[in-house]
Amino acid sequence: MEARGLNVNVPWQPPEAGTQPRLRVLLDARKIEDGGIGVYTRNLVSGLLTLGGVELTLIARGGSPALNEWRDQVEVIFDSAPSYSLDELFRMARRIDTRRFDVFHAPHYMLPFGLKL
Repeated sequence: MEARGLNVNVPWQPPEAGTQPRLRVLLDARKIEDGGIGVYTRNLVSGLLTLGGVELTLIARGGSPALNEWRDQVEVIFDSAPSYSLDELFRMARRIDTRRFDVFHAPHYMLPFGLKL
């Protein structure tokens, strides 16, 4: 069975050891300590790392204990922009060089203006 060019009968295989990751993901994890969205973010990070084939970079606030679990598996960019602020909307994208990533994911609805991928 095919869906939009994707053969769903072929199981996904992680890349072989020693090969380059296929996807460079930048994930806004600043809300990782929050309730529901934090649980979603922690599970997403764990799932992506378990699957492999992903080079994962997290945007986080300093002092987040949740990051300790993955400190050897992810790159962390610390940013102190307050949630739902003008700083988050208009300045954060200028502070973080996003051009080396293939995907940016913010698990909440705020998307920094001028983000370039």
